[in-house]
Amino acid sequence: MLWAPVLVTFAAVAVGCGSGTEPNEVRLAEEFTLAPGESARIQGESLTVAFDSVTSDSRCPSNVNCVWEGDAVVVVTLTHPARERASVELHSSGRFARSVRYGDFEVALVKLAPEPREGSPISQTAYRATLQVTR
Repeated sequence: MLWAPVLVTFAAVAVGCGSGTEPNEVRLAEEFTLAPGESARIQGESLTVAFDSVTSDSRCPSNVNCVWEGDAVVVVTLTHPARERASVELHSSGRFARSVRYGDFEVALVKLAPEPREGSPISQTAYRATLQVTR
């Protein structure tokens, strides 16, 4: 019988901790960095940006001399109550779309880390996308 209060307290603390999936809140025009599965809400704009995954990464490894810089494709999901949800691709190379329009907003990939190294594959969980939302 003594365990009941302890179990109730433990359950309340566990529920209060949450899952960690709540979006970070950032300001418009502020650069922010997300890991796959994380999201950010733009303060006062009702816009949420979620980093889904990197679907391809052919960037030139930092320890190799390449003819072309290569490209990585970052998939993000954009959500706003006044618009249809959109899954978009942003590229790391300037040869492709580094940014996309979504209503009144422009969402840009500023940087993708880590840089590739020859012989060292990057796991999905290691990626970090630095993004910026402007009007």
